[in-house]
Amino acid sequence: MSPAAMIYRTGLRKAAATEVADKEATHAQLNSIFGWKGDQMASLYTESANRKRLAAGAITKLSRTKKRTAILPPS
Repeated sequence: MSPAAMIYRTGLRKAAATEVADKEATHAQLNSIFGWKGDQMASLYTESANRKRLAAGAITKLSRTKKRTAILPPS
């Protein structure tokens, strides 16, 4: 297999693993799908997906709790 083909396949695997982790797959599911042993690779993808979810949740909370106040000119 050519180096370009190997890079392409690696990119496809990474994209697929990212998508599956973003859809809340477990370590066991990721290991089963991609043939990984141990939790190192699965953790890489699930931790990244969890950070994205946590960040999105925090931003949502900020936008809901922030009260907009107007400074009115003196009358």
